[in-house]
Amino acid sequence: MGLISGTVTYRKFRITDSIPKGFHEKLGLGLQRHAFREINPNSNPEQSVGWVNPSDPFDSDLTLDKVLIGDWILLGMRWDRKTVPTLLLKSRMAEKIRSTLSERRQRKLSREEVQQIRQSVKDALLSTVAPNTAVYDVLWNLKTGAVFLSAHATRVVDQFVDLFEETTSLGLEEITLVSRTEDFCDREGVECDLENLEETIFVSGR
Repeated sequence: MGLISGTVTYRKFRITDSIPKGFHEKLGLGLQRHAFREINPNSNPEQSVGWVNPSDPFDSDLTLDKVLIGDWILLGMRWDRKTVPTLLLKSRMAEKIRSTLSERRQRKLSREEVQQIRQSVKDALLSTVAPNTAVYDVLWNLKTGAVFLSAHATRVVDQFVDLFEETTSLGLEEITLVSRTEDFCDREGVECDLENLEETIFVSGR
């Protein structure tokens, strides 16, 4: 597991709500409800996101015994995605449109008909494509409220925050340089104007 051993890129968060009584039982139910499910061509043909055992990405039958270690919860967030190459989609669409026009003896299709063909062709191609699977480690300290995610990409973070909040019914916010500075100013009782902060890249000289 990357967050336990080795070098890892991560983003840090914190819980913004108090953990209620009976939370462990609610968490267990939430993990079962939002456990990873295989991509379903009828309901989610392009992607699926859910929780898995951090030690086994194919194990989505989660119990607290598998993920709770002392004050820590260790989870895996699995994200499966299917994509169809744009050129292939356009090529198959063109073939289908030509055959449809020939069968109907028409010169042109309506916009709605073209969209229907596009969707049907895309669905057919998706059914033949193997998904790309990614698993991200999640480490949550119940005592401090700190949460770590072994990813940096914004699209992964967005998926994680949505999944975490839906599963736990707890608010989550990222700890950034700005938020840390705001916390410091609050503790020290000083005024900090952070609205006009701009990103700066530091380059070491030789």
